[in-house]
Amino acid sequence: MVYVRKEARACPNVFKASSQSITKYNTTTSKQQISYLAQFNDSKIETPKALLPDPKWVSYIVNKFRQNREVIFSPNRPKQTQKVKIPKTNEISKWKKIVFHDSEKLPTLSLVLQLDQLGLCSILTLIGDCLCEEEEVFTDHVGCWIYALLCCLDDLIDSSMQASLRSIMKHLATIRASLKSPSDPLASETSLIISIISIHFKQGDV
Repeated sequence: MVYVRKEARACPNVFKASSQSITKYNTTTSKQQISYLAQFNDSKIETPKALLPDPKWVSYIVNKFRQNREVIFSPNRPKQTQKVKIPKTNEISKWKKIVFHDSEKLPTLSLVLQLDQLGLCSILTLIGDCLCEEEEVFTDHVGCWIYALLCCLDDLIDSSMQASLRSIMKHLATIRASLKSPSDPLASETSLIISIISIHFKQGDV
């Protein structure tokens, strides 16, 4: 998923992972499942050093993310003339299908920009709830959706949205901590989202 965001100069029309195959992971099958997922406490997750990203990589990822946001929020950004039909934010089952199951429904810029800030928060909260309650699993496709939604989310977020972002971050940190090798695609995919939430949205370390 890292390779998707490496070109920020022209804010991509689609937020899509380019080469990694979709990898699924369900914490219900992990021997290292951590009970706080349901409790949302603030205990830190013990992650092997080999699975932690290099600080230079983190800096690069966050800077590229911010460049994407600058283009999106720029008053000079070309207007999206083509609108894509999307569900209402309260149509939960439809959004679950799009984000978790419909790999053909990519988070295009024209689609995501139709959501207002309340809509962005609602979908991110839905993703966090589904992951942490283990109704759904994290995949590369889900990661692309999280990234795209975060790109359009205001910096000023309320306490409820902060809690949702922290729950996503901790869930992904739990997945990362249980991986066997740093070469696992999920190592970079989880670290990317964790780094953005932790640093750009200032939600602390996990």
